[in-house]
Amino acid sequence: MSSQIKNKISQCSVCAEIQNSNPKEPLLTVEIPNRPWTKVATDIFVLNSNHYLLTVDYYSKWPEVVKLNELTSSYVIAALKSQFAKYGIPDEIISDNGPQYSSRGFQEFANCYGFTHNTSSPHYAQSNGQAERMVQTVKRLLKKSSDPYLSLMDYRNTPLENIGYSPAQLFLGRRIKTMLPTTSDLLRTPNSKLIQEKLHNRQAKAKHHFDRKAGKPLSQLKVGDSVMIQNHASPTTWKHGTVDSKHHAERSYIIRTPDNKCYRRNRKMLKPTQSTPPLSHDVTVEKSFANPDSVSSIPKVANSTSQPSTTNGSANLQSSVPNTLNSNLQQTRSGRIIRKPAKYADYVS
Repeated sequence: MSSQIKNKISQCSVCAEIQNSNPKEPLLTVEIPNRPWTKVATDIFVLNSNHYLLTVDYYSKWPEVVKLNELTSSYVIAALKSQFAKYGIPDEIISDNGPQYSSRGFQEFANCYGFTHNTSSPHYAQSNGQAERMVQTVKRLLKKSSDPYLSLMDYRNTPLENIGYSPAQLFLGRRIKTMLPTTSDLLRTPNSKLIQEKLHNRQAKAKHHFDRKAGKPLSQLKVGDSVMIQNHASPTTWKHGTVDSKHHAERSYIIRTPDNKCYRRNRKMLKPTQSTPPLSHDVTVEKSFANPDSVSSIPKVANSTSQPSTTNGSANLQSSVPNTLNSNLQQTRSGRIIRKPAKYADYVS
């Protein structure tokens, strides 16, 4: 009996549209680059009504912050070109799916400069976690300091936890001179092999702590599987879709909805389902309200005044629809009849 109930619930489309989010999956670790400025993450954030472009190096955690005069693709490209002129062209850039990064101009920029541009899963900021985490750090620095340039300089010269070297040492190969006293011995370049080992240890430690609160990996989806897509604005509501293809990014899929639109979503925002997509809610709701109050049923009630009533229900229904309204019926856009209260029957409009 219980298995039959579970099977019935799994095929219920209404139940599938209202449900909780998927649990966290184990953390996916990215491959650590073997040199600085090989893999770069970028994002745009807002602070005090100003827009800023953030760029962070995956290897050294070196941040670059540029204020954008306009929130357009051309300004983002110009800021990145300025950074490339100083540090060189990276092999890969990770960003979200904002219009500044998904424009044709940015794709032409990537092809011209010869770097790979990969995007994170829409509405899943964790897949661009390197940039999102650095945005929080930079925002705190800018809010607390009267001189943001000094704050950025101090951060770049502060040793990273579990690494022992600062972003400046990892990125530039040396410490940078700040307002704090320093010696010439501290300007020596660090050991690159030792840094690589410490970066791997730090990554493994972060994954261990994250996976303690995460569940098991979610099952892989296949092309043609029926799934429910989570609404990012209302996490407990879901809608039907079908797996159209597997995106090249990890745990990312292209989903086609019944209205023939395609969306890219992370596996955490998808749930397999056995239920079938219902008819359009607008059609079913309108029919359910229109049938008892349809236009064809009103004349029958009005004409029944010349015939004897057969039931109390029909007599009550007849008295609730005055004859004075039959000549001037008003309808809503959905087809429902607008009835005036009986107490207004003596008044002529």
